[in-house]
Amino acid sequence: CVEGDNVDSIKEDDYSLHMEIMRQSKSSCLFEMISTFNIVLIANHKGLQKNPRKSDAEHRSIITAIARGDGPGAEQTMYEHILESRNVLSQAVRQEAEQDGVQDVRN
Repeated sequence: CVEGDNVDSIKEDDYSLHMEIMRQSKSSCLFEMISTFNIVLIANHKGLQKNPRKSDAEHRSIITAIARGDGPGAEQTMYEHILESRNVLSQAVRQEAEQDGVQDVRN
């Protein structure tokens, strides 16, 4: 739950929530996705890339699906949440690289 503007507390809560959901899910797919992209650790290291209130709303949707016993809904919502975070982080990294004069090697 996002309350106030304590960024360190928000980052810690975000990390804890993601790790607890992953642990409770026992989902190899979720574990592989988070482990492969290291999205939670990278995002928390780089700083909050997404609006904390938007992220909080997404977290609440995930928790609601879990509480309803809607595993597929929770998995889909979590996947979308992590994918969006990854995209936001990727964009931030590209912008930083452009500011540093690094060429996009994918082209």
